[in-house]
Amino acid sequence: MKRRILLSVFSILVVGLQAQNPARSGTDHAVCFYVTTFQPDWPALPETKTEVEAIGAQLADDYGFTVEYVPNPKKADIKSKILELNRRNFREKDQLLLFFSMHGHFITAADRGYLIPADGKTPANDPLGDSWLSYDDLGAYVSQIPCRHVLLSLDACYSGAFGIRQSTTERSKSYPGDVKPSGSQECKKMQEEALFADSYLYFTAGGLTRTPARSRFADAWLEALGEGWLKKVIATNELRYAFGSVRNPAPEGGIFSRKTNGGDFVFVHKSACSNTPVIDKTADKAAWQTAKNTGTLAAYRKYAASFPNGEFRPLADQKIREIEAAQKEEIAWEEAKRLNTREAYDQFLQDYPGSDYKELASLYRSQVAGKNTPAVKEETTKTTTEDLPGFVFLQGGDFKMPHSVTLSDFYVSRYEITVKEYLEFANSTNSNFPEWKEKGSSYNIQTGSNNHYKKLGSALTNSNHPIVGISWLNAVAYCNWRSEQDGFQKVYSISGSNVTANWNANGYRLPTEAEWEYAARSRGKDEEWAGTSSESSLSQYANASGTGDGYEYTAPVGSFKANSLGLFDMSGNVWEWCWDWYGTYPTSSQNNPHGPDSGSYRVLRGGSWNDIPSDLRCANRSYSGPVNRYFDYGFRLARAAR
Repeated sequence: MKRRILLSVFSILVVGLQAQNPARSGTDHAVCFYVTTFQPDWPALPETKTEVEAIGAQLADDYGFTVEYVPNPKKADIKSKILELNRRNFREKDQLLLFFSMHGHFITAADRGYLIPADGKTPANDPLGDSWLSYDDLGAYVSQIPCRHVLLSLDACYSGAFGIRQSTTERSKSYPGDVKPSGSQECKKMQEEALFADSYLYFTAGGLTRTPARSRFADAWLEALGEGWLKKVIATNELRYAFGSVRNPAPEGGIFSRKTNGGDFVFVHKSACSNTPVIDKTADKAAWQTAKNTGTLAAYRKYAASFPNGEFRPLADQKIREIEAAQKEEIAWEEAKRLNTREAYDQFLQDYPGSDYKELASLYRSQVAGKNTPAVKEETTKTTTEDLPGFVFLQGGDFKMPHSVTLSDFYVSRYEITVKEYLEFANSTNSNFPEWKEKGSSYNIQTGSNNHYKKLGSALTNSNHPIVGISWLNAVAYCNWRSEQDGFQKVYSISGSNVTANWNANGYRLPTEAEWEYAARSRGKDEEWAGTSSESSLSQYANASGTGDGYEYTAPVGSFKANSLGLFDMSGNVWEWCWDWYGTYPTSSQNNPHGPDSGSYRVLRGGSWNDIPSDLRCANRSYSGPVNRYFDYGFRLARAAR
């Protein structure tokens, strides 16, 4: 996990301390305001804390920012913090980033937009908006801060209202002259070119429209900052490129103060201004010893990522190749058993002639040779664990989540559904293609609506990586298709966006939210993450953001340790769709619960490569609309044990 030292100040302020970036001639500050819980009737925004803290951690760790958090501020708290900033002594080359993540509102008749603080009342209870903070007032307050370089970021609905008023020259949807990235050896010059004059700049998550609860704007921030190791110095033009990949709504930006005089705002990576990496030999040796003792692919990848020029890098690369080859063989063997055809076993024997499974593959090949496709299994057929390769049998039982739940026996797929598995379905049905692949075309990463799809690159076309860009509706359609392929009864009846489930059917389906958590926690054990309750060991079990696990994006399924049931990637890699509508948990005991009868959002569980460790907890919940498709949404299968 990224380093963060936290200090509580008063009741609302959390400060992240960070050493001054040696590549900067000034000091960089960030103050992040976010609201998760609103005291009146506004819907909660549980994602804001995670999103803002992920951005703050990257600013602190990679760019040397001093980061302060203001969680759940009331209107008075926001004004008080800005007043405190007005009294600070900023130096000539200092920079200040203000980041707001909360609800927003717009009154059309007044042509006026607002941020909604934690104590902001609903429009029905506050028609004049006295409990809100108008964008006009916010711009006026921030313009008084005595820092020559200010960047204001607004992640809120209708935040484009911050820049729409053109009656004065105070705000404008234009940008100052951009600093052109040129190379690490010129980073000092680039800073001087950017900070030679005052700059008061802003970016918003969209225009006069609502924004999704799970912010694509925040994702774009992380994407842009993640380029720092390569670009060294990131100016507002680099941010615009990242924001330009976001659609519906598209971010906006410009200048917001008359004091702007052609300057820019820059993010200087900690590795900038130096062309010669310095290797701590003692740390290098210790990290290599840790990787050897752990012996996992994630451990060797973590060493390679932490010490790209380390003395033991050649040995790490060799181990990575060996383990990857072994894992590919295991996955290929599971796939051959799942297909259970002569052709599948022939392909496995051709690809892995020296495999330990060679004799077993030959035996299975001879058993299926000449046989017809098995008849559809009756609903009453009893399936044993041996009859369902690639799945783990879970004996039912009782557990808390936090209400009491009793589950019957069921199966869960050992791995998340892979690119290869899903594209067999999409190509076979000529439908339900993932977001990053155009219908009927070859792979085209450029078609993704978010730039993360472009950066994922080969991971999206690697057959052993988890499928991404999949909606809930895509996932249930795959379940029905897979049931037909394997001779089972379909679970789902699908009519457009209306989906109903036959819980007595014996086919494949999405796990319920209760089943998913029961499986992730190894039959309901008191485990923080799938496989461990120790954050220090999480990188061995999960592909997450900031854990140094060796994967920048998705990892091949099964790259990390399984939990005690043999289930892989239940924490991390990709968010996994569940059946349930998202809603408040019941307080009474439940028997095989299927969630609310209706809703607007479906449940997602497990976190992804793009999320920090707290999001990967077994009990953590997320949600999204059933038609939404993102670069870190995937799924796995479940099946009743009957």
